[in-house]
Amino acid sequence: MKKIRKKLYMCSIGVELEDMSLRTLTIIKSVDVVANLILEEKDLIKFGVKKYLMLNEIREKNKIEPYTKSSNFESNLYISEINKLFNKYNTVAFLTDTNPLFLYKVNFEIFKYFYKIIDIEVYPFVSSIDYFTNKVITKFFYYLQDFIIISFPYILDTIKGDLKDINVFIMYPYFFDNQSINKLLKFYNENDFFYLIKFKSYHNKEECFKKYAFSMLEKIVKDIDPFTTIFIPSKDLTKTCKKLDN
Repeated sequence: MKKIRKKLYMCSIGVELEDMSLRTLTIIKSVDVVANLILEEKDLIKFGVKKYLMLNEIREKNKIEPYTKSSNFESNLYISEINKLFNKYNTVAFLTDTNPLFLYKVNFEIFKYFYKIIDIEVYPFVSSIDYFTNKVITKFFYYLQDFIIISFPYILDTIKGDLKDINVFIMYPYFFDNQSINKLLKFYNENDFFYLIKFKSYHNKEECFKKYAFSMLEKIVKDIDPFTTIFIPSKDLTKTCKKLDN
């Protein structure tokens, strides 16, 4: 008899529940079991998922705050639980709300662990950067032809030239400490401004697009959560912003 190859699917629902792709929906309905990190049990039942492990409840029992700065314990916990599932089942879907590999190390550690021992397929969602760029374009009627993404503070050390010439998205200002803030302030004046962008999502029913002066940056970052992005307009877009504010 041919041996059945075990397989892990890494999938995401995206920013909002309705963003889940048809492919991801098909996968979670067809696999032997879903290792669920995001959906409520009622939604799993509604989508026709037959068997599931509530990883989000296991995370809560272990008092792990999602998207925290220390991720090794979290990734090891999920790897251990998924391994237990593979002792009983052949196909497992790991379901999260973050991009399966990009910008979240916990997910990448899961991928790295299982990559050499089983088959893996990864199905990302429409990324949050798509949402952010479209939010900016529709708000300011300004086409974002040029922009950069700063995902972690150390990237600031690699930048040469004037950041003011380009639109900047800081994806995880949550990780910025005072030293990182000072590095960022070298590119801007206290009177320059930035925007906080947050979208409602499955676990975070909120949306905002607020403007602040750079003099407020240190205070804002201290109180920021992992779901908020900073957008800093370029010189050209700054003119448009000011016109719309008046």
